Amino acid sequence: MVKTILHELVKLCGISIKGHLSLVPIDMEPEPIILAYIDLNLQVHLKGKDKENELALTSF
Repeated sequence: MVKTILHELVKLCGISIKGHLSLVPIDMEPEPIILAYIDLNLQVHLKGKDKENELALTSF
């Protein structure tokens, strides 16, 4: 359930979600798993945006 909420937040906020991580300790070892999930969701989200843009350009 947490991953689903995180996925939806990434879809809504995009890369700006990283600006809302002030309470996540980013200098810990190992790195908090939430950061890996955010990065993964951003990669998928941005890849999807690239495909949407590509389809929009080729549809003309």
